[in-house]
Amino acid sequence: MNYRQRLVCLLINMTTVVFMVAGLSIYLIYRTAFNQQKNRLFETAQAQARLLESMYHGTQNPELIEKAVIEASKHFQKTSQSGEINIGKREGNQIVFLNENPDVSFKKTIIPLSQNLAMQQALQGKSGISINFDHQGNKVLAAYEPVDYLDWGVVAQVNLAEIRAPYIQAGLYTFLGASLINCLGCLILWQLSKQMVRELQARTTQTQDLEHRVVERTAELSQINEQFRSEIIERQRLEEVLQRELDLLARIMETSPVGIIMIDPSENIIIASEQAETMLRLSKTEQGYQTPPWNLSDEEGNLITEQKQLCQQVIESRQSIYNLRHFIEFLDGHHLLVSINGAPVFDENEKLEGVVFTIEDITERVQVETALLHSETQFRAIFEQASVGIGIVSLNGQFIRVNQRYCELTGYTETELQNKTYQEILHPDDLDPNTETTDMNSFSVEKRYIRKDNSIIWVHLSGSVVKNSDGEPLYILGVVEDISERKQALEALRESEEQYRRIIETTAEGVWSINDTQKTTFVNRRMAQMLGYTVEEMLGRSMLDFTDAEGQAIVLQNLESGRQGLTEVHDLKFMCKNGKSIWTMISTNPIFDAQGNYAGSLGMLTDITERKNTEEALQQANRQLTAWVQQLEQRNQDILLLNQISDFLQACLTIEEAYRVISEMLPDLFTGYQGGLFIINTSNLVEIVATWGEDLHSKTLFTYDECWALRRGRIHWVNAAHSNLRCQHVYPHLAAHDESLCVPMMAQGKAIGLLYLYGSQSGQLSETKQQLAQTVAENLSLVLANLKLRETLQAESIIDPLTKLYNRRYMEEAFKRELSLAKRKRHPVGIIMLDVDHFRSFNETFGHEGGNCALEAVGSFLSSQIRSGDIACRYGGEEFLLILPEASLEISLHRAEQIRQGIKQLQVSFGEQLLNQITVSIGLSCFPDHGKTMETLIQAADFALYQAKNEGRDRVVRYSVE
Repeated sequence: MNYRQRLVCLLINMTTVVFMVAGLSIYLIYRTAFNQQKNRLFETAQAQARLLESMYHGTQNPELIEKAVIEASKHFQKTSQSGEINIGKREGNQIVFLNENPDVSFKKTIIPLSQNLAMQQALQGKSGISINFDHQGNKVLAAYEPVDYLDWGVVAQVNLAEIRAPYIQAGLYTFLGASLINCLGCLILWQLSKQMVRELQARTTQTQDLEHRVVERTAELSQINEQFRSEIIERQRLEEVLQRELDLLARIMETSPVGIIMIDPSENIIIASEQAETMLRLSKTEQGYQTPPWNLSDEEGNLITEQKQLCQQVIESRQSIYNLRHFIEFLDGHHLLVSINGAPVFDENEKLEGVVFTIEDITERVQVETALLHSETQFRAIFEQASVGIGIVSLNGQFIRVNQRYCELTGYTETELQNKTYQEILHPDDLDPNTETTDMNSFSVEKRYIRKDNSIIWVHLSGSVVKNSDGEPLYILGVVEDISERKQALEALRESEEQYRRIIETTAEGVWSINDTQKTTFVNRRMAQMLGYTVEEMLGRSMLDFTDAEGQAIVLQNLESGRQGLTEVHDLKFMCKNGKSIWTMISTNPIFDAQGNYAGSLGMLTDITERKNTEEALQQANRQLTAWVQQLEQRNQDILLLNQISDFLQACLTIEEAYRVISEMLPDLFTGYQGGLFIINTSNLVEIVATWGEDLHSKTLFTYDECWALRRGRIHWVNAAHSNLRCQHVYPHLAAHDESLCVPMMAQGKAIGLLYLYGSQSGQLSETKQQLAQTVAENLSLVLANLKLRETLQAESIIDPLTKLYNRRYMEEAFKRELSLAKRKRHPVGIIMLDVDHFRSFNETFGHEGGNCALEAVGSFLSSQIRSGDIACRYGGEEFLLILPEASLEISLHRAEQIRQGIKQLQVSFGEQLLNQITVSIGLSCFPDHGKTMETLIQAADFALYQAKNEGRDRVVRYSVE
């Protein structure tokens, strides 16, 4: 696979991986957010239902609760995070929504029961969460919960389109980004393909022209070939004859089993073969050969005292000696039985030059002759079972005997071969009529045989001429081995070498060869063109001359690896002659000589500059996609943390507790920012309730008009470049890289507060962070509105609306709690019950409004006079009850008298006139002196109050058992 194909695969693989990773990430994030939204809706529905139930237990008046719900619905905030809350009740087969249209007219929405399945399930007493359509036709995720004791239902729902929208948008951006990258890769590939087509057309034209010239040249060469054919054949024959003679002489000296020595007339050894040196233990010096001491005896064992008698005999007789057998015994006890032949050597003038002796160690021959019969039996078995062809041929070429493998090679049977000669199955071109096999003791040649089916087979023919004891040739023993496959391999190798040479010169790749000193010994034309040089300019120069400093280090490292026999494939940058650079992929292989020494390296270089540019573009795109995925992951983490914050806020019991949670947890959501949470108080001033960071860079108390975000009802972001648009509450000394962000907190279209962020680095308040801040503001708005609603509802359930004191229900709960605490700690509790004297006269004189004004004044006075731990309640009508923890009877009596005097001094205005003087009668009891239960103590205080009334009113009476 070439680099362009790999590029296509890379584009496809990267696109597929990007789609899979992005799709899976978005899907997992969506599923996580979806499940969290379901849990949040279900918890919201349950919380609202439990709140309505607690209201019912406090008042047990559905009409009052319904009125409170309609009033509180003005503060409900619909957001995509916590959902829309609907409260409904059933009237026949219809659903009446109590908070659907919280406008000035408080018009209720009434729909058939079947048009809202979630509310229908809640009104049937079922609890759960499902996906369905609301009565307006919107597909929503709805959690429903029944309200016990009221037969109402609560539904918390959110539009599915709002949940899915950000994830669908993220998926669309991811798909468009990956598609753009894929189109860019296809465009690059299309450009590369156009270049390949032009190169292929040029090569086709060159090939056709080359073929035409080859045909013409072939015709000319055929004529010349015929003229020289006969001369070449004759010359080859003469060269073969000469070569065989030289080979024979060398082989005789090298492979002869006998030792050969030549002695000059002075009886000094001047020539000795290796076999003779070994056999006779001769040592060669500058003066000649030296012989060790030995004992020479004849075949019968008679000792020959004169070791040079044989040489003297030949010199004196000038006659040859043949087959003389003697024993040679060395001083270490080793002995040899040798056969000696000697002949005098004369020059052209018949002058004796020396004597040549052949000395054959026949010690083993005797043993061989003894085992000859046994060996011949084994030879027959080997002859027939050998894996090579073995044949015995007469001196004229007639086959005498062949083994089975010989028959398989030639395709003939043994009988058929015995009727043929060796020359008949030999290829005519391999016949050599001038060479007599009998002239050679052994031979080893490669020949072609013509098989019975006329097919040609190449064989390696080796053998020897078998002679009798007189040296006369008897027959020829030949061994034939099939070498057709080897011949075919050699031919293929030759063709491959020729093809390789053509490839080197025509390939589109660069080829570069260097020696062991890093000098260039070869480059093809393509390599020179890639760098802008000529071949001649590059030869003899080091590869380091064509790379920069970084590339030189890589080259040196790879050369060292080559010396260790390692191959390398890597990318390398080269500097061109024109000063530009190109990227190549280089594959190097070390070259070693026959002795295994490092001789240099050969490299194949491919221009990958375009691929490098493409890879850089793809890496840039991949980094962008990675950044998008990281943004999604950060978004998911922010959502998880936001959900955690929402869970804590929903668990808060008071707004002050919510402020503490915000101060503690919001810094984790806006790491590296300074910020604060502002709330609009009853004086329409914006005051700080929670802060984080070192320096807020803003006022902590300012008016509504000083903030652009509150005035416009929209998010407001400002950096130093637009400092003229900063809010007035933000300090004016913004640095060049500072930013500020104001996010209004809206509830039912009305601003209730402000989320403020300050960043000290440019770009820190990114669009993503701004969206997150807006989401946080929406959640905080809903939570704070709900807490305020909860406090309002709770206050209405335990506070008397006229006097602003605790009602009788709360008094009973608090009374029991204080008595239990007093019993454990053993401290007293004082009980004061007071009643307004002549209250009916206020109603008769000033009307009921006047009476209410008097009661309100008394309640306000009591609230201002009691301690923080005391409890003041409206017991009923014009009666009030005070619980004084840890107050003894004397202290309670003193406090009661102060209250009586203080109320008497009140001047209460009603309209433009003053009410009559207000006096009260007070009854007093104390725990544990007057009782240990709430009922006993209240009864005792009430009895004392009755006594005060009977004694003339406007006085304090303590309970007495008398």
